[in-house]
Amino acid sequence: MGRTLPDATRIRISCHAEESYRPGMVMAFIIPGRLVGHRVVAVTKGRGGQTVFFTRGDGTVVSDGPVEAERVLGEVTEWFDGGSWCPVPAAPAMSPGRKFTAGLLLLLIQVSARVSVAASAGISRLLLRAAHRRRPRAPSPGSP
Repeated sequence: MGRTLPDATRIRISCHAEESYRPGMVMAFIIPGRLVGHRVVAVTKGRGGQTVFFTRGDGTVVSDGPVEAERVLGEVTEWFDGGSWCPVPAAPAMSPGRKFTAGLLLLLIQVSARVSVAASAGISRLLLRAAHRRRPRAPSPGSP
């Protein structure tokens, strides 16, 4: 979640029943090779009736691909700042334009998940790649 919790931050996780996860909560889940902590932005049922979560890092407008309940470890309740455990902060405010864009992209990913979770994941990956290419690069040291 880069903007809210830096990469490699130590976190505390609280397990819940899948129906108790709500938008706004930060969820820890597994994707191949990584543990991810992102904010839940939507919860829906997939084509087969399984619960599917949609998450997004606080620094982007593009939602992650669908997260199936079996990949969820729990809610991120605290993070370690190097000296003490702190509660997870609220989501940072988004400008109206970013909020609108995020909502449209989420709708596209959610609708595609009703057809196929795999297709939805693919669409999300394409959108994330496009968003990363558009992100402005930090200036190199010594550049004007």
